[in-house]
Amino acid sequence: MALEPAQLENETDSWGELNARPDANPLIRLLEAMGALPGNVLARRAFFGELEIGPDQNLLDVGCGPATALPDLLELNQNRGYISGIDPTLAFIEYARQKAARLGATQAHYAVGDARKLEIASGSVDVAFCDKVLLHVGPAEAILSEMLRVVRPGGRLGAMEYDCDSWILNGRDVGLTRRVIEANRDEQYDGFMGRKLPGLFHRLGLGEVKVGHFAAYTDSLKTSPYWWECLNIMSQRAVKQGVFDEIARTAWLAEQAELSEQGDFWLCIGGTWAVGRKLQEQE
Repeated sequence: MALEPAQLENETDSWGELNARPDANPLIRLLEAMGALPGNVLARRAFFGELEIGPDQNLLDVGCGPATALPDLLELNQNRGYISGIDPTLAFIEYARQKAARLGATQAHYAVGDARKLEIASGSVDVAFCDKVLLHVGPAEAILSEMLRVVRPGGRLGAMEYDCDSWILNGRDVGLTRRVIEANRDEQYDGFMGRKLPGLFHRLGLGEVKVGHFAAYTDSLKTSPYWWECLNIMSQRAVKQGVFDEIARTAWLAEQAELSEQGDFWLCIGGTWAVGRKLQEQE
């Protein structure tokens, strides 16, 4: 069956425009590297533990990207149950399908879709979750409500999001570094999403709401290619926001590389996870 990209006409940031890019492979590599960061691995596994993911469950990964979560999900449900993933970006879904085939995950199915209009029957999944999605597309209330609709009564809903105002980055010019962080935050659909999750989950009327914090960090640009690409993207956004020009951007990146070589580097991003149980009266 041919795949068609989903059209995100509004309520999104630049991630909603990825279908127009000729090559999504660099972003796939970036997302896979992000998912492999030790802090994110620990956070994802703790998050899935709070969602009580286990054998024989039907799972829904909303905004699945290149199926970064699939190996963990297969381990937790012991290759039983049904795993579904949706994402608006065609290249991500094609990669996710190839990944599932490589892993022999015949019960994992990935499709192009819009989180705000899930083509999934109400009450048909045990667990629905999203990971670093709501900071890029909204309205968050609409997406979470749609996810809640497809969860069975007694099932669980979860979200894990960065708070893009929480970046900590060492720099010789503290004011300039802060402006780069703010520019990156403001280029997101909602760079403050992490801190908003607890309130969103309580307003949904879920039972047993739990929230927690996580962080990914490094003291060297050599630990993962993700970190250098983060600085590259952040500084590009800073140029777009008028923080500095391309010449100053190049100098700023060179300074960060020098700090890393000298052992004076520090880069950290924090976020929030929230989970809750769908009540019988929400059927």
